[in-house]
Amino acid sequence: MKRIRNIAIATGLALLLHCNFVIAQEKNIVNTAAENGSFDTLVSLLVATGLDKAVAKANDITVFAPTDAAFAKLPKDVLKSLRQEKNRDQLTAILKYHVVPTELSVARRAPSHPVKSAKTLNGKKIRFQRRGNTLFVNEKSKVLLRNIKCSNGLIQVIDNVLIPSKDTDNSIVGVAEKAGSFKTLLAAAKAAGLAKPLTGKGPFTIFAPTDSAFSKLPKGTVQSLLKPENRDKLAAILKYHVIAGKKITAAQAAGAGGASTLLGSDKKLKITISDGKLLINQSTVIKNDVAADNGIIHVIDRVLIPPTQTKHTSSKSRSRSKSWSSGKQSNSQKEITITANWKNNVRRDGVQADVINIRCNSGGRVNLTNVKAGKIITSISGGGSVSISGTAKSHEARVSGGATLQAEKLATANTKISVNGGGTASVNAKDLLDYSVNAGANLNFVKTNAKIKKQMNKYANVRTIKSHH
Repeated sequence: MKRIRNIAIATGLALLLHCNFVIAQEKNIVNTAAENGSFDTLVSLLVATGLDKAVAKANDITVFAPTDAAFAKLPKDVLKSLRQEKNRDQLTAILKYHVVPTELSVARRAPSHPVKSAKTLNGKKIRFQRRGNTLFVNEKSKVLLRNIKCSNGLIQVIDNVLIPSKDTDNSIVGVAEKAGSFKTLLAAAKAAGLAKPLTGKGPFTIFAPTDSAFSKLPKGTVQSLLKPENRDKLAAILKYHVIAGKKITAAQAAGAGGASTLLGSDKKLKITISDGKLLINQSTVIKNDVAADNGIIHVIDRVLIPPTQTKHTSSKSRSRSKSWSSGKQSNSQKEITITANWKNNVRRDGVQADVINIRCNSGGRVNLTNVKAGKIITSISGGGSVSISGTAKSHEARVSGGATLQAEKLATANTKISVNGGGTASVNAKDLLDYSVNAGANLNFVKTNAKIKKQMNKYANVRTIKSHH
């Protein structure tokens, strides 16, 4: 019986409204609503905000018009508050949320509404749902009377006031912004092009250094990293703070003992507990399990620096390699390892060895000239850059993560190279060139009579260049 009574009331209201709209086509939307008698609250609020003139003059618009009964459903103090001068902007935003800047017609009977959503003058969207033959706006507001044609657009009568949702960004980036203590991290993420991805679906686990953590870096480091030319180096450092595809709590992290990062599966974080505190490498988690819609944040007191990769050699070899930051080295060695990262660049002339291992990552720079080697093994990632000239019997190289290899002046018999992840390489080979190049990577090689063995993605860029010798 209650349902039948509600249907009867709704039908009677619709008929009453319809009768009052008979000659609406001759008048604009505001005048039509004013003369109808069922929209006194709406009209008075439009007048109070000055929107009545704008709505009356606009062409081809649609107003989703709440009846007086719809406004009566709001708590009395809410409507009273909205009428106050200090809340004028808020009221204006709500009223604009009822206006769509196009004529949006509503079908009487259809399995679905042809338009799923529409952008309002407020800038936000309203969404439509159909249940049977009844159309709802934002799930709760029922369209009581549809397509009232006026001289400058349409009125759709609704039974509830539409309230725009608050602008809340609960992504990792949004939560960090609201916290107010991650300004440096957010500026760095934007500079490195990572801010937008971190607002995506995720899930992500991020170890977030505070502004205080960044201030512990050597003076001038942050300013240098934010420069456009150091974008790859900055991105590599930030990626080392992110675990993608997982939402890992502090308890889970403590049990794992370590985790691979967005920088690469070989760039793992060491997770330990000391004196009851959770440590990520040498950084202490000072606040854990901060929830975000697309992941979880653990606040740390120090910036995490990606590790340099070094091949274990004899103590004697390691001792010598550490002392070579610059200068000339001509005494031949059996095997040496050269490493570089964002805080350690290497420049050397005349290096000689049976085997030279080069490990360069996190934006490091290596420049070797007049090299003489039996074999050179090069690994570059995270925006690192290596330049080599001289001679070698063979050269094996792996270039990834936006890194760069310039070895076209290195005369070799055999070269085997893999380039991926946006890396760029220039190489030379006399007898055999064996290369693998993935999408987005670039390979340049000196044109010779060398036998070529190749494997490449169709989106890779491979070309020959002239000899520099």
